[in-house]
Amino acid sequence: MTINIDLDKLDKYSISLGEVLLSIAEAYKIDLEETARMLIKTREATEDPLAVNFGIRLDRIIHDRVTGFIADSTPTKSSAEELLECARRMKAIYPKGKKPGTNSYWADSPALIVERLKLFFRKYGEYPLNDIVTATQKYVDDNISNPFMRTLTYFILKNDVKTGEVEKKSDLLNYLELQGEQDESPDEAFLTLF
Repeated sequence: MTINIDLDKLDKYSISLGEVLLSIAEAYKIDLEETARMLIKTREATEDPLAVNFGIRLDRIIHDRVTGFIADSTPTKSSAEELLECARRMKAIYPKGKKPGTNSYWADSPALIVERLKLFFRKYGEYPLNDIVTATQKYVDDNISNPFMRTLTYFILKNDVKTGEVEKKSDLLNYLELQGEQDESPDEAFLTLF
C-alpha cells in the first residue's frame, strides 16, 4: 500500500498536514504516545519540553531514515538499474574528493544520489535521465571555478530553513527547465531581434 500526500492540495480540502497525519495514525491504530516513549527509550528522540510533539525532539538519524523511507516509497518510471546508472554518471561528472574548506564530499555514493533523485521526483516530477545528466554536466561546467558551487546532493535538492519554514531549492530543476535556452550575451540577444 502507498500513501501519497500532495501538500499543494491541503487548501483545497481546508485541512492541515497535522490533521491528515493524525487521521492516518488513527486509521492505522497507531498509538502516538507509545511511539514517542519508544523513540526516547531507543534514544532516537530526546525529551524537550519546548518541542511541539509530545515534548520530544527527534534525532537526526530518524529524520534520515524517514527521508530514505519516503524516497524508497516514491514510484518512478525508471528502473532501479537505470537510476543507479544515472547516479554513477552524475557522480563521474563532479570533482573527486572533498569540497575545499569543508568535510563534505563533492558527491555521495550512488545509492544516496538515487535516494535524493527520488525525493526530487516526488517534489517536481520525473525528468528523462539523460536530461538530468546533461543538466549536471552544464552545471559543473558553469560553476567549476565558483567556490559556492553546490555538492551533488545539494545540486539535486536542498532544504533551506528560512524564518522557521523549510524551503526546497533545486539547481537541477533550474538547469532542466532552462536547458533549451542558449547562453547569449545581452548584445547577441539584442542583435538576434533585428
